[in-house]
Amino acid sequence: MGFFRLLLAIAVVVAHSSPLFGLEFTGGVVAVQAFYIVSGFYISLILNEKYGPGLAGTKLFYSNRFLRIYPIYWTILAASIALSILELSHPNVHTIGTLRNFTHYFDDLGFGSKLYLLITNISLIGMDWGFFLRLDGPQIEATTSFLSFHPRAFELAFVPQAWTLGIEIAVYLIAPFIFRRKLAVLVAMAAASTAARAYAFSIGLTEDPWSYRFLPFELGLFILGAIAYRAYKEVSFLSRKSVGWLCLTTVLTLTVYYPHLSTAPSVIPGFYTGQLLFLLAVFISIPAMFHLSKSSRVDRWIGELSYPVYLSQMMVIPLFSGAFGPGNIYPVIGSLAISVLVVLVIDRPIEKFRQARVKNAGSATKESQPGLRRPQQVHN
Repeated sequence: MGFFRLLLAIAVVVAHSSPLFGLEFTGGVVAVQAFYIVSGFYISLILNEKYGPGLAGTKLFYSNRFLRIYPIYWTILAASIALSILELSHPNVHTIGTLRNFTHYFDDLGFGSKLYLLITNISLIGMDWGFFLRLDGPQIEATTSFLSFHPRAFELAFVPQAWTLGIEIAVYLIAPFIFRRKLAVLVAMAAASTAARAYAFSIGLTEDPWSYRFLPFELGLFILGAIAYRAYKEVSFLSRKSVGWLCLTTVLTLTVYYPHLSTAPSVIPGFYTGQLLFLLAVFISIPAMFHLSKSSRVDRWIGELSYPVYLSQMMVIPLFSGAFGPGNIYPVIGSLAISVLVVLVIDRPIEKFRQARVKNAGSATKESQPGLRRPQQVHN
């Protein structure tokens, strides 16, 4: 499943640059929503197989999530800021222009806006809220139409696509309390989230940011991933390699063919027909794809690249100034090259530390309760 995760990250790179050898893949919106489902699966997997249900397990889950997200993010953030500073004195260096925007708008921003931007750029927490806020006055105000005002919060973010991590972090915070619930509760929560989205669309909230940036509406997709985990554990035929290959082939085909799927409204308001078909295919296929790939070190290594590829893209893409090379491959190659370096130098040493912490916690639990089996090791 690592290859699929990387392909989704590349789909976002392509959405922000140009088609890769003529392929547009899913576009950014659907790739992000598919990531939400995949993330929900992994959250449920590690919560149930690596971390205990008590306070100690929850604290270890939170701290390991911190170590998974922030060292890589802060590395990309520092590199993005450095390039922005370099751009001011070297006109041949191109960035998304965040530092220029700060220089232009800073004096007009109120204290609350400045504090919000400082906190979100560093911590990621609340970065997704920026799409529902108006920052161009003495006070921060809520708005249903953030595109009508300047500056927009994402224009003052050094890693603007990291707003999705604001949503992820919020889900991490509540996951220990909801992802272990009974299946019926998870189904009800996913249905409630979907119904809320449908109602919002029925009253006219159909455009960005309501389409995929509002946590209550997207929570249902994360929970679909948690439901897929239950299927992974309970439905035995999904472990067959033939089923895994069929699901992987189907999902990869739909990823490539996605631009040709129907854009007509679906039976569920808030989703186009093709969008709904793709997300349902991902939801159904995840258990079998994970069975197929969970023992593959190569697939795991490929999957590890997806996070830094996603984070580094908006630093890499402007550097080529639109000259993206044959087949527009330069942004993808550049993002992959940086990601390999980040994984080798930063992520791997931290990953060893994270896994050692889980192993030590499991050993302590086993010693205190000899009847318990040690959870299966899962790298995420």
